[in-house]
Amino acid sequence: MNQLTLLLKSRTKEIVTRENHNDTTIYLYSAGDYWVAFEKSAYQLSMLHPDCQIYPIITDAYPFPIVMASVPLSQLQPTSTTPDFSTLPTTLTLSPTLYQEWHDDEVCVLED
Repeated sequence: MNQLTLLLKSRTKEIVTRENHNDTTIYLYSAGDYWVAFEKSAYQLSMLHPDCQIYPIITDAYPFPIVMASVPLSQLQPTSTTPDFSTLPTTLTLSPTLYQEWHDDEVCVLED
C-alpha cells in the first residue's frame, strides 16, 4: 500500500477535522516524493504554488469529496514536525467565499 493510500485510510477524519478549523496554516503530509495538502491547506498551497497538482478525491472514510493538492518535496521548505507531517505558515488571508468557490470548481470534475 502506498503512503497516500495509507494516509487516507488512517487519517482522513483527523485531517478533515483539522482543516475545518484552519485559516492560517498549510498542513502538509508526506506521500512519497510529494507533500500533499487537503481542503483549506490545499487551497492555500495552490495560491502559493499555482503549478501544484489538484485532485478531488472520494474516500470511504469521509462522506464528501475532499480536495488535495500536491507539490514535489524539492519545491517546499516546510517547518518539519515529523518526517511525515509538516506545516507551512502563510500570510494569506483565507476568504471563505473564494475557498468555497475554488472547492466547488475542483469537485465538479467528479460530477462530469
